[in-house]
Amino acid sequence: MNGIKRLALLACLLAAGRSGRAAEVVFELDFSQARGDAGTWLEERGWATQGKIRKMKPRFENGALVLEAMDGDSGAFIYRFGKEAFLTNAHQIQIEWGVEQYPQGSDWSGPIDKARNTRDAINVMVSFGTKKIGSGNLLVPAIPYFIGLFPADGEETGKAYYGNYWQKGGRYFCISGNGTTDPISTRFPLAQKFQETFGMPAPPVTAVTLEVDAKHTEKRDGRHSKAYVRKIMFLSE
Repeated sequence: MNGIKRLALLACLLAAGRSGRAAEVVFELDFSQARGDAGTWLEERGWATQGKIRKMKPRFENGALVLEAMDGDSGAFIYRFGKEAFLTNAHQIQIEWGVEQYPQGSDWSGPIDKARNTRDAINVMVSFGTKKIGSGNLLVPAIPYFIGLFPADGEETGKAYYGNYWQKGGRYFCISGNGTTDPISTRFPLAQKFQETFGMPAPPVTAVTLEVDAKHTEKRDGRHSKAYVRKIMFLSE
């Protein structure tokens, strides 16, 4: 084999190695083995609370963190990375989760300049960078860029929706719109979608939020929504 053929073969082998390389887990949030009081467990591991999330019966059940909105409330658990721990190589996110009851009355469609009833049983929101972008309302604080992922019943799968606020710095992607109650496995290209949406490379991941919003929805079977999440992984590829 001459030198040119050897070089060509080597290039092919290297390319094959790169394409077949498994994605590295950059960071993992695993609730599948957690035990005890969920609120205490999360607090001890650095999660902050917002709104009425503790009223949503957070608990560990069947290898997952369960969030059940008994009333028409909203709230969130928030995990903020320290500056030295920002995720600079988190190109994708993988989530194992599901919804047992969707908030009835939620509707993300319609003109973005009109108020819509944008609700969700669970929304995994990923924050990027530290630069704060205005909400469009003087009474609502500015926050960093973010991408939210949510399963829905009646929305368009794969569509990037605008919320009522943070329309310059945030998008909500519907990852399943058919109202399924089966377990969902989501793999989403964070870095690619950030670039496509905001026209610039994605800054480091700086926070993860588990949000529930059941405001202005109807109660059925004694509750407004119920969802769970088993595991969240940030991947390098």
